[in-house]
Amino acid sequence: MGDHSFEEQVREELGGLRLKPEEQVWTNVEAALREDKKRRWLLWIILLAGVSGAGALYFIKSRDNVQSKQTVNIPKAKKPATTTQPNTITGPKADHSKPSDALIAATLPKPAKVSGPVEKSAAINRLTDPDKSKDPAEKRSGSGKDPAPSENKPVIAPKSYVATQIEPAHGGTMLLLTSADTLNGWSKQREKQTTDSARTMAQLQTTLQDSITPTPKSDAVGKGKNKKPSNWTWNLLADAGSSGYRKGISFYKETYVAAAPGNTLPGGLYSAGSRPVYNDAVSFGLAAQAMRKISRSGSVGISAGYSFYTVASAGNFSSAGAAYQSAYSSSYTSAYHFATFNLDYYTGFRIGGIDLRWRAGLGTALFLGGNPLQYDPNSNLLFRNNTLVPKLQWNAGTGIDVGFARQRFFIGPQLSWFLTKTSSVASTETHLFNAAIRAGIRLNKKKK
Repeated sequence: MGDHSFEEQVREELGGLRLKPEEQVWTNVEAALREDKKRRWLLWIILLAGVSGAGALYFIKSRDNVQSKQTVNIPKAKKPATTTQPNTITGPKADHSKPSDALIAATLPKPAKVSGPVEKSAAINRLTDPDKSKDPAEKRSGSGKDPAPSENKPVIAPKSYVATQIEPAHGGTMLLLTSADTLNGWSKQREKQTTDSARTMAQLQTTLQDSITPTPKSDAVGKGKNKKPSNWTWNLLADAGSSGYRKGISFYKETYVAAAPGNTLPGGLYSAGSRPVYNDAVSFGLAAQAMRKISRSGSVGISAGYSFYTVASAGNFSSAGAAYQSAYSSSYTSAYHFATFNLDYYTGFRIGGIDLRWRAGLGTALFLGGNPLQYDPNSNLLFRNNTLVPKLQWNAGTGIDVGFARQRFFIGPQLSWFLTKTSSVASTETHLFNAAIRAGIRLNKKKK
């Protein structure tokens, strides 16, 4: 130890204290490295597959573009030019205003006047004059008639020919021999063409007349196909607001009354008696409406729906036969459920480019149920008795609607006041009142 310095001794001690990793640690490290290599190979394979797919897609797309360009650039086949002279002679257009015989005579070329030596028309003279023919048999006949037919040969009727002068393309003059039978065939063919043309024109005129004049249809077909669109428009209405009691048309006001007998406080003092206090509460409603236009700006709507009205009250009320004194003021909410049926009149107008319509309506409300309280002025108490609520109540309403989206959506304030009182008790003077915002949407298209 003396041969080594202090620093070397410390290093030897630290080297001996170092922990050598176990075999399991090296195994785990090797597995982690292999897994890392596998992941790298997987990434390289995915990247290579993506590049190969992109290249193949680009090659296919470019090939399709080249084929489409080649298809577009292929010129159309041209017909070869005609170098030979046509065999037909184009004549004038057909004129159906004249008889067929006159048309044929006008269209055929006139016979040419033969001038010059007789040799040019030798063929014609041979056929028309047997004396000038070189055939000895014809000369011996002594006439222009054909010789008598033999027993073994069929009889051929004589033909007459018409000479026509034509001018060929290479110059000079030529004679065209046309038999009478051929001319007769041409005449019949031209007459047939004229008849067919007239018949075709008559058919075209009949077809045009039928297309211009509509064919009357039966009632059964007309009802099925030419069904007119409905004059009714269907709307969905929704109301949201508040409801309460009113005395007549004015607001219901509480009036103080003397305390009921026996309502005394400790010490011999009387309690201050008062009528119940009513406050407006939440209301809402839904309805389906059918509307029909009856004038340029007026419409009539018929609706059926459901309405829910509530009224909050505070005061003395009876519960299980016990009457609460006015000093013990308690709150209570009366609820009404109605089935509503209304008839409304609408008139539309515009102000500053805004579509507006005013509504005035009359309807009925069928009381379905609820828990409204009745007031007994003699005992200054509120009590529940639904038999005192009228089953059928009448109401009137009015409001203004603002139209949006080409009058497909409407929204605006609405007021409704019940003409029927809330109770059949003689002393009752309250009516239901509703103030709400109504939103309406048209379900079908508006008829123009």
